[in-house]
Amino acid sequence: MHKVDSIPKLTAFVFLVGYLMGMDLSSLGVFLNGDEFLSYFGTPTPIEQGLLMGANPLGGLIGSIFYVSLAKNCARLYSFRLSTIIWLIGCFIGIFVLEIWMIAVARFLKGITIGMLSIHITNYINEVFPSNIRGRTLAFVQVGYTFSIFSMHYYCVGLNTFKSHYAFRLAWGLEFIPAVAVIIATFWIPESPVYLLRNTIPQISQKIDVMKVKHDSDSENDPADISDNIDDIFKFECTSRILCIREILKLKTRNRLLMGTILQVLVQFTGINVILYYITYICEMAGLKEETKLLVSAVPYFINAVLSCFPLLYLDVVPRKLMTVIGSALLSTIMIAIAILMSTTGHEIEPIKGNKSLIWIVPKVPGLFILCLCFLFVGIYALSIACVPWIYTCELLPVSARAKGLPICMAIGWLMNFCITMTGPLLMQYLKWGVYLLFGSITLLLAFSVLLLFPETMIEKDRNSIKNCHNEDYSIEDIKTIVS
Repeated sequence: MHKVDSIPKLTAFVFLVGYLMGMDLSSLGVFLNGDEFLSYFGTPTPIEQGLLMGANPLGGLIGSIFYVSLAKNCARLYSFRLSTIIWLIGCFIGIFVLEIWMIAVARFLKGITIGMLSIHITNYINEVFPSNIRGRTLAFVQVGYTFSIFSMHYYCVGLNTFKSHYAFRLAWGLEFIPAVAVIIATFWIPESPVYLLRNTIPQISQKIDVMKVKHDSDSENDPADISDNIDDIFKFECTSRILCIREILKLKTRNRLLMGTILQVLVQFTGINVILYYITYICEMAGLKEETKLLVSAVPYFINAVLSCFPLLYLDVVPRKLMTVIGSALLSTIMIAIAILMSTTGHEIEPIKGNKSLIWIVPKVPGLFILCLCFLFVGIYALSIACVPWIYTCELLPVSARAKGLPICMAIGWLMNFCITMTGPLLMQYLKWGVYLLFGSITLLLAFSVLLLFPETMIEKDRNSIKNCHNEDYSIEDIKTIVS
């Protein structure tokens, strides 16, 4: 079967994977506080709400841990198919859901897929794409992710007009489509050169064509481009076998691992999940009613989708540290401003629709201003923190530690995601406006940590040297000769 070997077509696959990863984020929030959902399942308690929302990031945690066992020996294309099959099982359970716990199980299974793909697609891009466009290509994952969240929200809003339990069943059934598309696409995309070098090096001369990823048709047979790409591949291949988990925890690598972990924690503690997952709750606090609430709650998803395209223009040239610090500082300021507005203008009330998480309300004008701050928050997040820490984490980790260090960082990020999402309704119940002050303060603290302690990785890139790399059967020169 002919394999796709051009940058635009492979980027389309990357976008499709990102689209799949984002579908489940907004597929529950529209229905969670709706009359049909409440009449079918009853009013969930704050703990049940947290479990429903938190099942997805909990699955992400398990998926990122599970990926470590697959990374070395399982072909990249088979990993794509396996993770997507798990997603399809979750979709099947969601379509035929009868009890509220079945929703949590379905979201947990789909979360496993998201956790696996969040690392897998990053590694695939690093192994297949030229290094000078990897940042931009990773941004395409985020673009697909945000467009998926936005489109899925509108699907759910439209289906919710049916006023039937078939609305959420059909919405969760739509998640079958991109999953099947990903499986089909894996039969046309090339296998990772790193996997081939590790497992099929005697047949390297027959399979070297997968490395010929090109910018356009004119560069297909450019030996220099292919040679440089092989330098990167061989550097990764030869050094990735050096470090085990125990060696990663040694001093020099441990510091970089800690930095990568802090970045993933920073992303979660910005509070973006509270804004996106529970935007309908914020609309309720602002006094918006059913029709208006559903329309306004779609605005953050639209902003997120549109502004996520802009990092494609500057992600490979703007310093990672600068964007991370400025973005997180602005986000923390907005969160603290939201907390101040809520505390000074709002007051406690009886639970709205019996929902114990909705016990705080603000007048109309301050409420609209708070919503505008939420929209601004999402916009700044999309332009900065949405993409940069992901790439920054990869670049902070040495190549020799990246294969196992990246899943560790991502797993801790998923753990924080689960804890925040799980406790979100409880925090709203007990801290009320204080939850926004909490997120703003922690984000500001972490921003100062990045400013004072982190290096700038853009000046550390060096694609022209390979040190301490030996292979008794094939050298880099041998591989270049085969390609030529």
